[in-house]
Parts: sequence; structure tokens; C-alpha cells
Amino acid sequence: MKFAEPLMLLYGACALIIAALCFILTEKRKSRLRKKLLGPAADDPRFVSLSKPKRVFRLILILLALILITLASARPYIRYQEMASGDLSRDVMVIFDVSKSMRAADLPPSRMEQAKYLLRQVIKAFPEDRFGLIPFAGKAFVSCPLTRDHHTLQQCIDQLDYDSVPVGGTNLEQALLAADKSFAASAGEQRVILLLTDGDELTGNTAKALKQLEEQHIPLIAVGFGSPDAAAPVPDEEGKIMRDSSGEAVGSKLNEALLNRIALATGGRYFRSTVGDTGFSAVKTAITDLASPRFSESEKRAVPDDLFGYFVIAALIVLALAAGISSRKKVKVVLFVLLPLMLTAAEDNGKNVPASDPAALYQQALEMQKNGSGDAAAIYEKLAASADAPELIRSRAMQNLAVIRHRSAREIVEKSRQQLQAQQLDEAIKTLTGSQGLFSLSKELYAGSLNTADQSADSGRISNYNHLLRDDLAAKELLKKLQELKAQQQKTREQTQQAQQQNQQQNQQQNQQQSQGDKEQQNQPQSDKAQQQAQQPQGDKEQQNQQPQDGSGKEQEQRNQASQQSKAAADSAEKLSQQAKELGQDKLADQAQSAADDLKEAEKLQQQGNYRDAAEKLEQAKEKLGKPEDKSDGKSGGNKDAQNAGSGNSGEEKAPGAGEVQEDNSEKEAQNAAGKKLELLDDEAGQLRDAIRRQQQLRRRRVNKDW
Repeated sequence: MKFAEPLMLLYGACALIIAALCFILTEKRKSRLRKKLLGPAADDPRFVSLSKPKRVFRLILILLALILITLASARPYIRYQEMASGDLSRDVMVIFDVSKSMRAADLPPSRMEQAKYLLRQVIKAFPEDRFGLIPFAGKAFVSCPLTRDHHTLQQCIDQLDYDSVPVGGTNLEQALLAADKSFAASAGEQRVILLLTDGDELTGNTAKALKQLEEQHIPLIAVGFGSPDAAAPVPDEEGKIMRDSSGEAVGSKLNEALLNRIALATGGRYFRSTVGDTGFSAVKTAITDLASPRFSESEKRAVPDDLFGYFVIAALIVLALAAGISSRKKVKVVLFVLLPLMLTAAEDNGKNVPASDPAALYQQALEMQKNGSGDAAAIYEKLAASADAPELIRSRAMQNLAVIRHRSAREIVEKSRQQLQAQQLDEAIKTLTGSQGLFSLSKELYAGSLNTADQSADSGRISNYNHLLRDDLAAKELLKKLQELKAQQQKTREQTQQAQQQNQQQNQQQNQQQSQGDKEQQNQPQSDKAQQQAQQPQGDKEQQNQQPQDGSGKEQEQRNQASQQSKAAADSAEKLSQQAKELGQDKLADQAQSAADDLKEAEKLQQQGNYRDAAEKLEQAKEKLGKPEDKSDGKSGGNKDAQNAGSGNSGEEKAPGAGEVQEDNSEKEAQNAAGKKLELLDDEAGQLRDAIRRQQQLRRRRVNKDW
């Protein structure tokens, strides 16, 4: 066996290697996907219904089909057969007149449109022949070389216009020479020229060109357009009649004598195209007679006797066998026969069917699920856990149970979104946390339902599983954002509490320093006091000048520590406000922003050393941040219901946690109350020291009278 195209064997070998690599990569990708879906059960035969031997056998058949197709494309043959040589196609070069005289409307709509219509009919009549196109006026050029691509040729015909050749006139000599040159570049022997013109004012030395055509046995078929009796007016671009320099209308008539003489000089024929007869039949007959192919019985050639058809048929048969082989494990036919009978019996008998019949239980649960009854889930769980139930029923029970759990999880997520809209952040977090258990359970049920031989349900299961993954991912992302918001809220409260404690410490240190200075002043001797009072004006000025310098470094450092703590709390509050706005918690966002403003004011006051007013701002910021846990205590029953619906936990398990939150809140309230009392005492002590200092300044030095 030999091959006419041996290079195709190399291409086929490359295709086989690529196909084998694609199969290996596909198997690895499917294996990874099974592990993601089923986890450790991916290698368990109970959860995998694919048969590896069948898949390998089908791959072998597909590769065999590719080999057969490769052999067929290489054109195998055993012997040669003799065939007569000869070319049945013709080369027809069309010379098209695009001069302005072709605008005449004696052949409506115009002579040019009539010529285009005739040319399209001729091309359609000879689909196997090669055609070329040469438009001419004062000049000529090849618009389309000889080609069998008639679609491209039609586009060139559509583009013909009176402005296709910018030089005016009707130079037929250049058109004939261009046609002869185009024929010289082709290898055809059956050649003919088709001239479409009105013959008006033809110029050039056509005798020389016609003689060359006659020597080469190239006939010319001329088709005239127009009337030979009367000159038809020629319109311009705007449709108006063209006039010469003397004002006379320009007309054009058909020059039949000249066209007939040109056609006969090359052994061709002349025809006239009219309104009633375009001349198509005559032109078709002339082309067939003048350019008919000639065969010689002695001229024969040997061609290979191709056998590719046999290989193609064999490849199709192998592909059909491969398509008929299923990649799943063998399924008992009895199950498919008995299952419809069991379902039909369950529909006929209704509730009288014994409860031990798996098909009847499945049908009963299916009706309950359609009616919205909650008992369907319990029946599905019983069927899924039953070892006596058929594999198909257990798989579908797990699928329907997964749908029910999935729907419950989506309802819980929707409830959490409603709670978010109601500005209930803590309740939304608790409800959304409960949905994660249902999502995990639904994943396990969907994975278990894949163990079935019912291929018709695979697309639905995969679609439902994809919806489950998207819903689970959306719920996890929302829960993560809510938890981050809650953590930021707790962080802001802690930083505000730290800023308040730092401010309280600075306030106490400031009061202690002032009280210590007052005591030193009271303990001074009487003579020193008198001297101090005498120098009071000057001393006050010096004290004012020295006060910013005495201990200025330490005091400034303390102010910076307090203000930095307040600034950190303000930044945290602004971040909390931004996160709350993104999640639609407008109330929390406003409170956090207001607290951030109070913290910024407290920062300014601390930098000025005014810790009393800063304490008020810090207390206001702390109150605005609030404690949502205290407000939700009264609604603990509703929260427990939402958590039970989402996660399935009992209320007894949540009671200790609620008590711990209340105890923590009571301790924090006691600490806050003690802090407030200390601040009030510090304020009263500071006011008392200020009053004593003012009283001492008002005293005057006692003067002893000498009389």
C-alpha cells in the first residue's frame, strides 16, 4: 500500500499524541474534581459510578478512529488507473465598457445596468469556468484576474461605476491588449473574450490587437447595448442631460457595424441586447461552441486508485461504537423495569401501601414535599439510611433531602439579611452562623446523591450543587464581614475605655501636683509669706514666665500620651463608621462617626491640658458607642429561636452563655460607676484648692501701728 499524501501521516501522528495528552489531563482534572466534591469518598466504589475499564476501552476506539481518519487523509492506494487528459473548464475574459455613454437610458434603467445583468447570468451558467474582468474607458486595467471564485467576481461587478476609470473615452485597444496579457499568464487552452459595449467612439489601433487574437485562436464575442437608429441622450451625475460647448444635447447610439467587424475579425460573433431579449441564450451558445474542450483518446494519464473511502467508513463505524459505550458501571435492568411499576402502584393505592415499601415511601415524601409539608425530610432521611432501599431511590432521596436543607439554609440567610436591614447586628450574626451547618449537610447529601446510575439526573444535581456552592460562599463572605464589623466595634470600645483611663490618670496627677504646691505655700514662715505678698505682683509675673518652663517636658509628654490614645480611638471609630455604612448599618455608622468627633475634641482638650472637659467628651463617646448586647437581652427568646432554626442547637445550651454576658456587663457597670465617683471627687478637690489659692492671693500684709 502506498500513499499519495504521505505528509498527512506525520500530521496524524501529532494529532494522536495531542489527543492522548488531552485525555490524560482530562482524567486528572476529573479526579481532582471528584476529590473536591466527595472528599475521602472519591475512591469509594459506592460513591463513584464511573467504570474505568469502559473509559479506557472507549479511548482506544476513539484513537483507532483517528488512525483510520489519518490513513484516509493520506490517500492510500494499491494500483493506478488510466484516465483521459483534458481540461473541461474555459477561460472567459470580460471587457466591460464603463464610459459615460453607458449612462444612456434607452435600455432602462441604463445600458450599464443591462450589461451587469447579462454578465451575472452568463457567470451563473458556467459555474466551473474561470472568468476575469477588465473595465475600460480612456484606459483599461484588470479589475479581477481569471478565477473560479465567482463570489469575488460578483463583488467586482457590483463595484463597477462610470468613475471606475478616471480617464474619459473608449480605448478598446488597451482593453484587448490587457486581455491578451492575462491569457498569457494562464495555462488554459479554451479561451474567449466577451466584449460588453455600445461601440460609441471607439479609439486606438484595434487592428494590431485583433490580429494577435486571431493568431492565438482567441475568439471575441461582442454584445452591443443601445439603439443603432437614434442617439439616446446621455445624463450626467445629477441626472441632467449633458450638453456640448455649443449647447446641443450629447447623444450616443449603438455602432453595430464596427462591433460586427471586430467580432468577425477574430472568428467570433456579435449580438445585440435589447429590452425584450438581453442576449443571454445567444451568448451562452456562442461560448459553448467557440470554446468547447477537445480531448484526445491517445492522451491518457495514470492516476492513483484512492481507497480513502473504505477507511472513512471504518472510522465512522468505530466512532459509532465508541459513542454507544457508556462510561458508567453496569445497571441492573430489573431496577428500571420495576421502579415505574412500583411508583404506579403507589399512586393507585395511596395511603394503603405498606410503609415498608421504599418506592411507596418515596412517592409519599415526594407528595409531601410538593405540598410543603415538613415530614418529607424525615422520610427522606429514613430512605437514605435504609440499606434495603434500591440504590436509585436512596440517591434521589438524598438529592431531595439536600434540596430541602439547602432551601432552609437560604431562608435563614434571607432572615439574617432582614435583621441587618432592621439594624440588628448581633441577631444577624447569630442567625447567619446557624446556616453554616445546613450548608455543610447539604454538601454531604449532594455528594452522596452522585452515586447513581441515573444519568438523566446528573445535570440537575450538578446545577443544584453549583447553586449551593455559590450560596454558601456568599453566606460565608457576609458572615466574615459582620464578624469583622463586630470585632472593630469591640476594638473601638476598648480603645475608648483605655483613652478614658489614661485621661483619668493624667487628671489625678495634675490635681496631686496642684495640691502639693498649695501645701508648700501654706507651710512657708510668716516672714516669707509677708515677703512673698510684698513681691506678689513681681512674683506672679515671674511665676507666669517660669510656669511653662518648670516641668514642661514631662507634662508635654503626658499630654502627648493621652492625646495619642484618644487619636487612636478616633481613627478606630471612623473605620467602624465606614464598615457599618458598607453593610447598611446606618444607625451604628452615625453613632460611630459622632463618637469619632467627640474623641477628636477630647484629643484637642488633652493637648491643652484640660483633662476635665476631655473626660466629658470621652464619656459621651463611650455612651454613643453603646452596648448592643444589653439591648438584645430583652429579646433573647427571639434570638434563641433564630439560632435553633439555623443551627439546630437547643436553648438550654445557650443559657449559660447569656448569664456570662450579663455578669460581665454588671462588672463593667460597677467599674464605670466607681470611675465616675472618683472623677467627681477629683473635680471637687480641684475646685476647693482653687478657692483656697484665690483667698490667699486676696490677703494683705498686716501693718503694725507704731502709735
